[in-house]
Amino acid sequence: MKKEHDEVTFKDLLNIFVPKLWLIAIVSVICSAVLGLYSAFIKKDTYTSYSTMYVFKSATAANTSDIAIAQEMISIYEIIIRTDEVLNIIISKLPVEYAKSNITTDFLRSALTVSDLGNNGAFKISFTTGDPKLSKLLAEIAEMIIPSEIISRIPNALRLTILESPSDAKQNNKYTFRNVIIGFLAGALLSAFFIWIISMFDVVIRDRKKIEDNFDIPILGVLPRHEVATAREGK
Repeated sequence: MKKEHDEVTFKDLLNIFVPKLWLIAIVSVICSAVLGLYSAFIKKDTYTSYSTMYVFKSATAANTSDIAIAQEMISIYEIIIRTDEVLNIIISKLPVEYAKSNITTDFLRSALTVSDLGNNGAFKISFTTGDPKLSKLLAEIAEMIIPSEIISRIPNALRLTILESPSDAKQNNKYTFRNVIIGFLAGALLSAFFIWIISMFDVVIRDRKKIEDNFDIPILGVLPRHEVATAREGK
């Protein structure tokens, strides 16, 4: 009769995973290598340029309530910046060589990031593309048109001032080493998971412990393994 309890001890886990450490290591190294090679040689380089803006109520020194209002307005400004109308204006300002490259509003929307820089009314508008010149151009155009476009849509909107103009686009880190570590850990976890699943469905009895763990019967002895010798040649 099979035992009622299915408790798994630390020793059971060792018996499952230790014999398969070689397999876990191989899978981990393969996953690590694949992700590392992808990050280093296949993943495309990207470049980011940005402009930093500040929202304020008036030219006088801002108080706490003014900063709170400015902070709330940033999310509204982001919605306006991401509209097709504003993005089409940015596209129309691009040089001819980029206008012919079929840059769409969907492309700009995916390249655009509006980042809140803290509870102080400052935010950053950045563009990330595969072309450093294009990233800088987009950030410069956005800096030029966004303050006036926001005022034209919300006449009573808080004023915007430029804190930092776009500089040359910087290449983004591919995080190759980090991805290698992630690949190794993911490979180890996945291989260990599948080894565990396979062991749960393994009903083959290979040793004395397997019998003791699953059946409530005494074991009188264990017969040694015996292989039948092959017949001699010529007989």
